[in-house]
Amino acid sequence: QITTTIPVVITYSAPPRNTPVVFENRTERVSCRRALPRLPLLPCGRPNMVFPSLRSGAALAVAAALAVSVRGFAPPAAARAPGRPRPSRGRAPTLASAYGAGLDQDDLMSNDMCIAVDGSDGVVGRVSKREAHAWGPDAPRGVLHRAFSVFLFDGAGRMLLTRRSAEKITFPGVWTNACCSHPLHGRSPSEVDDPVRDYPEFPGTKAGAVRKLAHELGIVEGAVPPAALRFQRRFHYWAADTVTYGAAPPWGEHEVDYIFFAQCDGAGPDLAPDPEEVAAWRYVTREELQGLLADEGNGMLWSPWFRGIMER
Repeated sequence: QITTTIPVVITYSAPPRNTPVVFENRTERVSCRRALPRLPLLPCGRPNMVFPSLRSGAALAVAAALAVSVRGFAPPAAARAPGRPRPSRGRAPTLASAYGAGLDQDDLMSNDMCIAVDGSDGVVGRVSKREAHAWGPDAPRGVLHRAFSVFLFDGAGRMLLTRRSAEKITFPGVWTNACCSHPLHGRSPSEVDDPVRDYPEFPGTKAGAVRKLAHELGIVEGAVPPAALRFQRRFHYWAADTVTYGAAPPWGEHEVDYIFFAQCDGAGPDLAPDPEEVAAWRYVTREELQGLLADEGNGMLWSPWFRGIMER
């Protein structure tokens, strides 16, 4: 089975200039030794442009139609500038059984050990969450690492939206899908998947998703088990947080993002969000979501990965 994604450029706008969010062309190929064939990274160029390397006229037309923009907002007062990014291959700390207990956002940036990968999603080491997301002259797109985006639906088919807390260091205050985070090194059970052998179940990444659903939304064990998470696809993107930090942001995203959908019964699982993680939440129908995304006057800001996934 082959699933092909179309390369697009999505502009995340903020004065004084726009910075593009770039989605790479990727092909999932079950029988291939490398699940994500290595392709050259698309360069960050002028805003709202579709790069000339896309040769298909149909692809160009679709990509152009998917360009979107989001207005900026004030940065949080507690935002902290990163140190110089250096990939770490040391031993990852093992957090308490209740993940994140007693830790604030700055602690998690240092303690969480993300899975550093190459352009084919092959594991190359570990890197702290802080180092992975720090952008600067020595690391203009941070360090490429794995992430996941979980979409939850209730029995009526409504999608759960969450608003990221103002305490979040990257993209605070934006609306997005139910849960967005990272599988980590040093966890038990292991959250490090082999991109070929573990396709398409990815038990490690699912374990990380269940962990974060409990941490961010207070979803009790068993309410959304790993078996309920259905893998859709993964994609490679990067996005500078110019909305929060201006033209020279110290933070950004550079991820191979694994997308999972979960269909829940009734009104969905009981939620008890951690205010350090989630500021607000709501379920929406397809039509309501389309209206929210189209209404530029409603004051809602959207994460670049969510907007990109929804437009595609």
